[in-house]
Amino acid sequence: MLDGIRDRLGDFAAAFLAAAQWGAAVAQLLGSGTAECWTGTYAAHSIAAERGPLRIRLSGGDLDEALAGVLTSGGGTGSGTVFDRVGAFRRGFQSGPDGCSGSG
Repeated sequence: MLDGIRDRLGDFAAAFLAAAQWGAAVAQLLGSGTAECWTGTYAAHSIAAERGPLRIRLSGGDLDEALAGVLTSGGGTGSGTVFDRVGAFRRGFQSGPDGCSGSG
């Protein structure tokens, strides 16, 4: 399944959808935020990790691929409209965990 998504939408879209499952688990465990918000936090952390031991690099196009993942994932892990979900991803990306937990 992820290979088909990667081929259609790009490598980070596939990574986004896998990370969204992690985000759904975090949101459920903590009882705050949405999967997309926590996935945005994950994406921002991945970019910050470029300077750390993992040396992960994302291009500008990778964020476009992530948003394509939001738009095509069908709402299985998120809530609200597509605009709500993109906004939640953006909030998590820009504000980190505080943006998802409501304490920021």
